[in-house]
Amino acid sequence: MVGVGEMIASAVVKQVTSRLIKIAGDEIALQWKFKGDVDKMVEKMKDLEAVMHDADNKVSQGGDVGKEVGRWLLKLKSVAYDVEDLLDDLDTKNNEAKLKAFFSRDNPAYRWITRPHNLLDVRKRIEEIENDSRAFKLVPQEKVERSRKNETFAPSSDRGTSTGMQGRSAEKDKLVNLILRSEANVDISIIPIVGLGGIGKTTLAQSVFADKRVDIFDIQAWVHVSEKFDLLQIMSAIIKSVDANINLDNITLQYLQDCLQDKLADKKYLIVLDDFWEEGGDNLEKLKLMLQHGSSGSRIIVTTRNQTVVKKMKTGVLAHKRLILPVHESDQINLDFLSTNDCWELIKIRAFEPDDDPTPLKQIGYEIAGKCGGLPLVANAFGHVMSEHKSIKAWQDIKVRMVNLGLRSECQNDTLESLKLSYYYMKREFKICFAYLAAFPKGFLIDTNRLIQQWNALGYIHSEYDGESCINYLLGMSFLQISGHPTDNLSPVHAKASQKLIMHDLVHDLALVIAADEFLVLDARGTGPRSWKKEIHCRHAELIQYQNQSKVFDCLPKKLRSLHIRDLHEWQLPPKAFSGSKYMRVLDLACAARKLSQGQSASSKIMLPHSIEKLKLLRYLDATGLQITSLSKSTSTLQNMETLIMSNCSLETLPDNICSLHKLCYLDLSGNRSLDKLPTSLGKLSKLSFLNFSGCSVLQVLPKSICELACLEHLDISDCCVIQNLPDKFGSLLQLIFLDLSGCFMLQELPESIWQLTCLQHLDMSECRAIRKLPDKFGSLLQLIFLNLSGCFMLQELPESICQLTCLQHLDMSECRAIQNLPYKFGSLPTLIFLNMSGCSKITKLPDNLILQSLEHMNLSNCHELENLPKDFGNLQRLEFLSLSDCYKVSLLPESFCQLNHLKFLDLSDCHELMELPECFSHLVELDSLNLTSCCKLQVLPESFCKLSKLRYLSLSYCMRLDKLLPSFGDLKLQSLDISCTESLNALPDSIDEMTSLTRFEARQGAPDVIARVEEIKKHLIISGEIEHVVQQRENKGCSSIVELADLTCYALDVQELQNVKHPEDAERAKLRDKSDLRQLTLRWGTNGGQGHGSIILGTNGGVWKPLFLLVHLPGLLIIFV
Repeated sequence: MVGVGEMIASAVVKQVTSRLIKIAGDEIALQWKFKGDVDKMVEKMKDLEAVMHDADNKVSQGGDVGKEVGRWLLKLKSVAYDVEDLLDDLDTKNNEAKLKAFFSRDNPAYRWITRPHNLLDVRKRIEEIENDSRAFKLVPQEKVERSRKNETFAPSSDRGTSTGMQGRSAEKDKLVNLILRSEANVDISIIPIVGLGGIGKTTLAQSVFADKRVDIFDIQAWVHVSEKFDLLQIMSAIIKSVDANINLDNITLQYLQDCLQDKLADKKYLIVLDDFWEEGGDNLEKLKLMLQHGSSGSRIIVTTRNQTVVKKMKTGVLAHKRLILPVHESDQINLDFLSTNDCWELIKIRAFEPDDDPTPLKQIGYEIAGKCGGLPLVANAFGHVMSEHKSIKAWQDIKVRMVNLGLRSECQNDTLESLKLSYYYMKREFKICFAYLAAFPKGFLIDTNRLIQQWNALGYIHSEYDGESCINYLLGMSFLQISGHPTDNLSPVHAKASQKLIMHDLVHDLALVIAADEFLVLDARGTGPRSWKKEIHCRHAELIQYQNQSKVFDCLPKKLRSLHIRDLHEWQLPPKAFSGSKYMRVLDLACAARKLSQGQSASSKIMLPHSIEKLKLLRYLDATGLQITSLSKSTSTLQNMETLIMSNCSLETLPDNICSLHKLCYLDLSGNRSLDKLPTSLGKLSKLSFLNFSGCSVLQVLPKSICELACLEHLDISDCCVIQNLPDKFGSLLQLIFLDLSGCFMLQELPESIWQLTCLQHLDMSECRAIRKLPDKFGSLLQLIFLNLSGCFMLQELPESICQLTCLQHLDMSECRAIQNLPYKFGSLPTLIFLNMSGCSKITKLPDNLILQSLEHMNLSNCHELENLPKDFGNLQRLEFLSLSDCYKVSLLPESFCQLNHLKFLDLSDCHELMELPECFSHLVELDSLNLTSCCKLQVLPESFCKLSKLRYLSLSYCMRLDKLLPSFGDLKLQSLDISCTESLNALPDSIDEMTSLTRFEARQGAPDVIARVEEIKKHLIISGEIEHVVQQRENKGCSSIVELADLTCYALDVQELQNVKHPEDAERAKLRDKSDLRQLTLRWGTNGGQGHGSIILGTNGGVWKPLFLLVHLPGLLIIFV
């Protein structure tokens, strides 16, 4: 299959033709002197659009004809862009004059329109291109006239957004075991996952990351690294995973190092470094230095295509000291190709609905699966494409055109060809959106909101809905992936919240191939800026490494539509930077602020270049992070501006005339901590739908005119911590869907008019600490789906009307410490899925008649005064998660409790008064995790307990009065069992010996016979073998690593390099003589250490070894001196 840049020509032609049709029908066009020429141009473009499908087919078939058609498509695409530039220019000049005076011959805008060369020349070029097409005998496609709205951006199923995993169960189990395995001889282990691009490395890591078995770490972080190694970005991502609210704008590398050390100190972490390429020893050592501060047992998963990366990680000081070191080569995860069967399973998941019968298409589908080369990325992409064309003829066509990848390791180029074919079958309206993704570097985290706004500014889409449909489609094809913590499951309302997207490297390569000469990376340090002007097809550019080479802006391609400036080392751009860029629609300066140049102060103040006012077609401007204190008044001349993002700048004020930007739809001023006042005429921005003031911490009041924003759908004033009141007419924002008031500490009350916000779906009032009550008519917010009241410490009660919120799905009222009672009908919220009442410490009872028929998650932890659950609690039959932790007064679970047959997670820890579990407890057939820690009055488990066939995690620690386990206890399929500090438990049933599923068995303290029996069982089940520990000096902690043995529980221990113990107190802190579970101890010295028993007693410093020698007195301990 051939053809690159011409592949998006059909999408461009379709876009421009639709635009022409609309313009030709406008009243303004009827007045044009060349109205007839416009009509002819429309007809020609319609004819050309009709033959696009056949032209694409000829290009895809290759050969000389295909190449000629490809060149023709490039010419057509170029003239189509010129037509659109002309139309936008006409529209702009139309807006510059009042309509009633527009057609005066003295009006310069009118004279510009009626100049022949602006329309006639373009029409002539179109006619020439149409004439050229006749040589190819292109066949028009039959089409039914439909409006663009109905024809494009049909609802796209997002069922493919959850990546499936096939054929990797063995690798997953191996990886989980490596994570859980004790590695006493290495502080922090690196576990590599190695394989080709598209083989499924990231999917495997995500699957394990989300697995409950590895939910044992204090910190879990996911970082996408990619080819461009950026230590600052890696550290920032880890810190953000620990503290999502921390501000890391304009900080130094040293600050990040100190911050990361503080966050990781004495914490056991699991960090995934996804798509790792870096081979440089110095950079790897710097990275390991940053990550060394975690506690022993921390794990780092690295996904990489290159075995050399793993080998390099084994070098360096920290690796030789065994502080941070990859696991043994035999333990690394090497991913091979999937079988044809597994590829077919992936395709079926993507291509068919649950009730579809795949039988008629099975044979040809299986043949296509065989040509996927065993790569999940290819199988997923084709599965989604095949779901759009479910016929034997269509699938046969795909099979014929598809490159046969085979199961070969040299198939990356062929993979690209196959992915190109999947692009060929992509919906036409999505093709141009996908090609634009080439504007982002590999590994770049793409914000969904900003991507949609950029697509819109370029005319690729016409609404936010269109953008969401396109993103869902690309997610379904696996052409985009959701980045970040894989276990972050958004509530239904959050499904529209901004997310970070990332492209697989191979998909990024495809985007570059598709975009071809439309997209350029312009290196300001290069030798060819003067040649940039010659790039006549270039429409999108990325400018990198700018260091005050002001002349490079004179050389920008003249027809640029988007410019992304990255790695800016000199923040102040020259005044005339954009004087020659009249067709610019998107200007992205956000990435320029990501790095501080050496010697550049974070407080330096800059101005946007004056030449921005020349960008009359500019619709999108993002200056995030630039230290701009004010906007020029000339900003108001940008009358096409639709999106203005000035977040985390240093704005102190806004010019009043910014309110004259009558097309502005999206305004983000978040993080401007010096902005204390807004224009009083803000309400004039009549088309504004998105407004963000989050983090404007000195903003004191919202102007009354804000209530005039009739189109406003999204308003974020979170962390505006000095705002005390909202305008009285706030309820006039009738289109408002999203409202975030979180962190408005001084907000006294909600206006009574808020009940008028009948479209509101999301309301976040968390940490509104001064709110004492909600309006009585609060229940009139009938569309409300998400409500967060957490941390509203002063809130006394919920209004009775809250029970009218029949669409409410998510309610968080944690730490509402003043609420004593819930409304009588609270239990009748029919759609409530998530309920968090954690920390509602004054609530004594839940309302009767609980019929929360949709409830899946319920957190009642730390409800210290809650005495018992309602008798009909079992009505919550969809409940999957329940926490009653620290409900000190709950003494009994109602009999109906056993009706919770979907319950998977149950936490009853610190229910100090709980004496027994219901006899029917085995009816909880889906129970996976049960925490009974510190149920200190619980004496016995019910007889039916051992029938919990799906129970995997059980903690009975500190159940002081539990005196026996059932004889059939071994029938459970537990993976984790903790019976620590069960002092009354004097024996274990024999059946536990056969609990082969057990991978973790904890028994710290307790009856000596039980502790000994546990160690026998662990040895029998090979739960933990001999653990090795190599003693090293911890220079950053002022001690040796032997102190870390204090928390270790094991049967056999091999301590090596004991000559590195320099201080007696280190050996004392190891507490080896307190380890009653230790049965075999091997003590080793290196070449400089002593030999034999005498050196242990005397050594170079006899005082060091005294605590070790006392181990001889531990009964049953075998000590081996080496």
